[in-house]
Amino acid sequence: MLAQYLMLALTKKDATFVEWPAKRRLQPPRPGDHETAVAGNTRNNEQSRMSLLDLVKATIVCGGVAFVVYSFPIVVQILVIGLLSLLWLAYAYKTLETIRRRWLA
Repeated sequence: MLAQYLMLALTKKDATFVEWPAKRRLQPPRPGDHETAVAGNTRNNEQSRMSLLDLVKATIVCGGVAFVVYSFPIVVQILVIGLLSLLWLAYAYKTLETIRRRWLA
């Protein structure tokens, strides 16, 4: 799902923000229904198809990330630890705010 969102964001030319696709529930196939029931997608949905250009872009981006990770492992480790620390601090702040709001209310 995240990969579909990222590819959708990369292929949008005029939008700076792409909305997250709505959740779809899996429906059991009905008798006589010849469409696929994979994650609610059908063959008529043009957004779910990846073009050759999208595949090339994804390959180049993944190759670039892999090159940077293997070329500069210390820098990447520092960046990953820093990012995870920021995420942890943001979650801790949100949790403490929720607890404080409930305690004072």
